[in-house]
Amino acid sequence: MDTKKVGELIRVHIKVTIAVLLSIVSLIIILLYIICPPIRAELTFAIAVVGGSSVIYAGYYTGISVRLANKEAKMEHSFKIINLLNTEFMARIEHLIEDKGTDPNVAPQNLYKSIHEDKNLQMAVVTVLGLWDDVSIGIRLGYFDEEVLFYSLSFLVPWHVENLIYFIRQERERFKDPYVFWEVERLAGAWKDNKSLVTGKTFKYPD
Repeated sequence: MDTKKVGELIRVHIKVTIAVLLSIVSLIIILLYIICPPIRAELTFAIAVVGGSSVIYAGYYTGISVRLANKEAKMEHSFKIINLLNTEFMARIEHLIEDKGTDPNVAPQNLYKSIHEDKNLQMAVVTVLGLWDDVSIGIRLGYFDEEVLFYSLSFLVPWHVENLIYFIRQERERFKDPYVFWEVERLAGAWKDNKSLVTGKTFKYPD
């Protein structure tokens, strides 16, 4: 807290924004234009400069506002995904995968077969991998805030891919398509290394 100096009666802190400053300057120029006719030519140039500055500031302010709104929208979309994972439906799917789809004591080919034989388990696996595929695409296209999702889900995505990688590869062979669940594998690879899927930069956990 600031303390007064000896002999100081009052201390005033005034915050002046660029918009306020431009308004004050414009008002001064208008008053001078009215009361000082001899310098109107010079004031005309000053008016043009202030007008140009106002346009530049308006563009800057608009750009900042759009970026902030876009950031907030991406965060909102990201938390919707996180909230979806906390629903009872997704909790049951996750439990089914953990209980029947990721047994380390079962050979991968047998696990793949058991997934296809159990329609509920197959639906659970495809739903989860499909969700991560969509999340990966959304991150790359700028629809989601990757940092928010990483701090919440960075363990879960690599865990799913690591435990279901045989299923993923067999599905690629079955459909003759190397890009089946390709997006989720890319996302898991990046997040496993604590790196951004988009920029490749390392994520740093907050202190």
